[in-house]
Amino acid sequence: MKPGNKYLLILIFVSTLGFGLLIFLGNTQPNVEVVVLNKSGKPISSIHLETEKSRKNVILRGIDVGAEVVVKFHNDGEDTFFLLIRFADGKEIRGENVYFEPGYRVVETVTENEIIAKHVNSLSQAK
Repeated sequence: MKPGNKYLLILIFVSTLGFGLLIFLGNTQPNVEVVVLNKSGKPISSIHLETEKSRKNVILRGIDVGAEVVVKFHNDGEDTFFLLIRFADGKEIRGENVYFEPGYRVVETVTENEIIAKHVNSLSQAK
């Protein structure tokens, strides 16, 4: 093998590897955003977000009164999620199943007795 061919093969291999890595990393960036607003007047002990099809589970702990938390994650297609809120006093409330697609932003407002979902269909519209 000629020395020039060896370097050409190495260049092609490294370029292909780099391109594949770029595609992989590009597809794992967060493309769904769920904003949780604590308007309950009570501290939240934990927020549990669970998706149906992709089986993602996110648990956040210690959310103060009036606080806002943002959960960002990657999802490949349409799905639904729900929130389970546990207050510091032990009371729990569960939200409805909320439909989403990649690029969706959903605002969930937690009150003392319910979770109110408001869709903002595009992350670019929300900002």
